[in-house]
Amino acid sequence: MPYWFLNKKTGEARIFGSRSPILEATELTANQLEYHFSKKKQKEFENEMYRIVRLPLERGGGKT
Repeated sequence: MPYWFLNKKTGEARIFGSRSPILEATELTANQLEYHFSKKKQKEFENEMYRIVRLPLERGGGKT
């Protein structure tokens, strides 16, 4: 599931394909993201530094 990421301090927006690269790019923990996106089933996480939105993945290559 892709994640849209906004660094509020720098204004930088990025798209990540999974949570692991988000952990490498921030000081957030796996537990924080799992709590919001898995346990609470939320589609958004926001704090004073970041906004992260889980998005549906649109794929091509349907029936032809």
